Amino acid sequence: LSPIDKFLDKIRERGKKYGITQLFDSIFYKTTKSLCELLINNLYDFKVHGKENIPTDNQTGIIFLGLSNGKFDFVVGSCIIPDQIHFMIDAKTYKTPIVSTILRSLGFFRQTEAPDDFGPLLEIKQKLKSKKKVGVLIQTKNPERIRKTIAAIIKMAIEGKPTVILPFHIGGTDTPFPPVQINVEIGKPIPIKR
Repeated sequence: LSPIDKFLDKIRERGKKYGITQLFDSIFYKTTKSLCELLINNLYDFKVHGKENIPTDNQTGIIFLGLSNGKFDFVVGSCIIPDQIHFMIDAKTYKTPIVSTILRSLGFFRQTEAPDDFGPLLEIKQKLKSKKKVGVLIQTKNPERIRKTIAAIIKMAIEGKPTVILPFHIGGTDTPFPPVQINVEIGKPIPIKR
């Protein structure tokens, strides 16, 4: 972590003692999300299809699972529904100084970096047990890596049940420059049973 990130972490830890870090994070997320929605809806032709497929009960954890075309698909993904989605972010982006603290404040977490790196998977499991919504964007074209990632996600879904996997696709984010048509397609929920 950079010296600035270490300083911000100390402030966040102190805030946790007084119970204000979670409140600040919630306000920060809502404000950032509103700004992103304003930009995306005004700069792009943004459409979401299949919102009716999202489970509405709060007793089910949801994994939004999709293949990623653009580096910032998680920004678009956060605008899909009003609720907070905790996206798993590319480790390089997540480790960028100052950006890492901002991403953590927004509820995002990093991807695994090695086969024995279980931290992010345990974070998914914990969030699903708390019935939160988790977003996983697969950013590879390697079929073997895709299979392994999906197998790990299914395992986390089983352990964090009741959980459904919601496949989705974001199209049109290969280039960030408007005018671009961004289409989000949300598939039918896949219930996970042991």
